Amino acid sequence: MVREKRKYYDDNQCKVLLENLTTLGEEQIKYKVAIILTIFTGVRLGELMGLEWQDVDFRTGIVSVNRSSQYLADKGVFTKTPKTESSIREVAIPDFVVSLLEEYKLWYEEQKSLYGELWIDSNRLFVQADGRPMHPSTISKWFVKYVDQIGLPVINFHGLRHTFSNMLFEMNENPKVIQQLLG
Repeated sequence: MVREKRKYYDDNQCKVLLENLTTLGEEQIKYKVAIILTIFTGVRLGELMGLEWQDVDFRTGIVSVNRSSQYLADKGVFTKTPKTESSIREVAIPDFVVSLLEEYKLWYEEQKSLYGELWIDSNRLFVQADGRPMHPSTISKWFVKYVDQIGLPVINFHGLRHTFSNMLFEMNENPKVIQQLLG
């Protein structure tokens, strides 16, 4: 069996994606944050969807990955431990990503306030309109449509993880360090 070559964005395609994300309106901020956070941390989709606000240290710029969110038809959306023991890790994020997360947190708190007692407090970064954890495929389905709209080759959401590792590889980062960052 021949494995299909992993798809990812090169530097120029990544630049196009990031530039286009800056034009998204406030109502799509969660998608913008999810994509940028994935590009700069290399988290798996389930790990991204499992992030909670206490996992983000705004002062140090460290994101702690220690849970994953998954969906099964018979269970719905549920929380589990990450894929492997080494998947539990801390990843540093650039200052501009910290700033974006701060902006997103303000928007998040505003949404929470608008819903009042109807808000279901999950403390997850990525939630539905009422605060319940977002279905893991919501972001990935949005992403595929979005990149097609802006004229980039369509890759699946997991391709952003490969984009992260490829960027590090091209910057001559030690392969062992890349492996640790990817968990």
